Amino acid sequence: MDIEFDPYRKWLGIPKSDQPAHHYRLLGIELFEADGDVISNAADGRMVQVKSYQSGKYAAESQRILNEIATAKICLLDRQKKVAYDQQLQQRLAQRAAAAVPIAEAVRVEDPAEFDFAVTATSTTRRIAAKTPKKKSHPWPIYAAVAGLVALLGTGAFLLLPGDAKSVADTSTLSSKSSAAALSSPTETTPAVKPEPKPQPKPIIPPLKLEPVVPKPPVKPPKPKLELEGNPKSEEIKVKPEDKSPQVAMAEPVAEPKAEPKAEPKADKPKRPAVPDKTSQQEAEAKVREIYKEELTAAKSGEARAALSKKLIEQAAASKDDAAAHYVLLRMAGEQAVIGGDVALAMEVIDQMQAAFQIDAMSMKAGVLGAIMRQPSADKTTNGAAYEMAMKLADEAISRDDFELAASFMKAASAAGRKSHDIEQNRTIAAKTREIDRLKGKFANVQKALDALAGDDLDGAANRVIGEWYCFAKGDWDKGLPKLAKGDRADLADVAKRDLAKPTAPKEQAAVGDSWWSLAEKESPALKPTFEARARHWYEEAVPQLAGLEKARAEKRLEQAAPQAATPEPAAAVSRRGAVKKGNVALAVNGTTATSNKPWLAPPTYLFDGDSTHYDGGKGFTSTLWPADWIITLDKAYSLQTIRFKLWDLDNRAFRYRLWTSSDGKKFVPAVDRSQGDWKSWQEIKFPARAVKYVKLECLHCNGNNDFGVIEFEAYCSAPSTAK
Repeated sequence: MDIEFDPYRKWLGIPKSDQPAHHYRLLGIELFEADGDVISNAADGRMVQVKSYQSGKYAAESQRILNEIATAKICLLDRQKKVAYDQQLQQRLAQRAAAAVPIAEAVRVEDPAEFDFAVTATSTTRRIAAKTPKKKSHPWPIYAAVAGLVALLGTGAFLLLPGDAKSVADTSTLSSKSSAAALSSPTETTPAVKPEPKPQPKPIIPPLKLEPVVPKPPVKPPKPKLELEGNPKSEEIKVKPEDKSPQVAMAEPVAEPKAEPKAEPKADKPKRPAVPDKTSQQEAEAKVREIYKEELTAAKSGEARAALSKKLIEQAAASKDDAAAHYVLLRMAGEQAVIGGDVALAMEVIDQMQAAFQIDAMSMKAGVLGAIMRQPSADKTTNGAAYEMAMKLADEAISRDDFELAASFMKAASAAGRKSHDIEQNRTIAAKTREIDRLKGKFANVQKALDALAGDDLDGAANRVIGEWYCFAKGDWDKGLPKLAKGDRADLADVAKRDLAKPTAPKEQAAVGDSWWSLAEKESPALKPTFEARARHWYEEAVPQLAGLEKARAEKRLEQAAPQAATPEPAAAVSRRGAVKKGNVALAVNGTTATSNKPWLAPPTYLFDGDSTHYDGGKGFTSTLWPADWIITLDKAYSLQTIRFKLWDLDNRAFRYRLWTSSDGKKFVPAVDRSQGDWKSWQEIKFPARAVKYVKLECLHCNGNNDFGVIEFEAYCSAPSTAK
């Protein structure tokens, strides 16, 4: 009968006495197993085995167990989670062992003649098999007590995708090694002959109501936080564990690794609640699945999943008073977006989850992108969107000095690149991956300086190292200059102090530029361009108001600096290539022009007039027949990081295009490929700083008519201060 059906025993060989099973028992591996490959392979094997029952009579049971297996895999492959889980598990087992001495007497795992370890052919999991049946009695009731209590520890971990997904859960192929010490004494055994039941009564373990436990940090003390003086917006330095695996798609996230900044707290901003406990989530999910049963069953295509996801998001917004329902609705919406390969929608869901709950959104996004790229439904549109998002988020991780996370995003970008077969795109990915590896190596010394500064904020050597990192490696002068000013290099500290004074008189501005220029002449060829870049900043501020020989000298140095700055030290995090100027540099008043291989239907001057609001059906925009190639030429090579433009948006038409950049007008490198999908109104493309004088816009398609219309084109050396 169905009531008696036990999927854990039937499918996984886990007897009632070991249920509910803790993570190690569920995967069928040795207690406290530390080898990431063993854990990953065991979980994958279990998933393959359980998935074979997905479409049968016990589909619901199959999905529930798949979620539990995925939960165990995520926890045991994440260093921080595994350490916290193992510590709690050891404490529980130790408490039970102290209260039940017969366990130690009944199971002598140190005796090699009594047990051995066999690897099954189907799941590569380790099982304990009794070599020789003994007449010795085993305290099975105590085993059941221990297993029941231990299993409760896993109830607050993570939930994964619904079973009709072909399970994103099994797409997680994490292979990181856990640093937790492996213990050689398993507590679960599978005897060849089940002993006769003992006359003593079976211990009764009262059910425990466990609150969700946020895993504590590893035993290793956390790295110190650095508050950079003189820059109230500066972020704390985030130091990640050496071995960090990203969250798998829509798994229940860990708490955010960093607390909100304590400086000047806003009284009107309530603290976000923690993620609801697993029991509450299960109750809420049961209700959601009952209400949306038909939609969940019918959602098979990407479009249907996207529609269902949006419906769940709307319901989540209406369920904010119920934390469990709010969270579960968002999680399920994200799951549908992941399965359907909708990158933008999945990211939107995570942003909403972060706004409402304490989660590590960046790690979750890394896992989601990786899971999306492993979906069978991933097509060209998905690949392009995943590549663009991964590159953008990798830059954000670099800005936080989180190079492990940046590498995770690059893995997703690499997966998209392999599927796209775009040579230039893959070259860009390879170059950025090497850049991240270099930065990770260099940051080791910076971390030592951060540690030293935690004990003495006036440590000159530490301040100099940190200042050089921000200024010369990352181009973040706002964060770096205050540290250089307190550093142990006198000439550098002096010019940093003068720079921080932010002079407004043109002669004083030029004098600061002269100081940086003088330091540049003494520096190595590798660092010289970065010093010149700062000198160039002050010369550009001063030149419009200078006159005579002072102006001529500043202009000459600007000309001399440009070629060298175009090929700076490759170890720089965000290298400054080309001229650097504030604001939009693609303006007609600066000399920006455009050409097209098709006749202009509306003049190109509208592209660069700085006006993105005054336009109608007859003026204020530029257009040609598509397909067409537009070449936009700036007045000089700038160190660009952001390009954005506004597509015609007075009706519902949508466009497709590709964007390329070049420093010489001969070799163009891709900035974004939006040849699939429907793109409307403002388009913002971000990329690592590069020298750009020429931009090619491939006008590929418009679904409204034969015209490809653009209202305004803009280019920036740094991120614009306001979004369009």
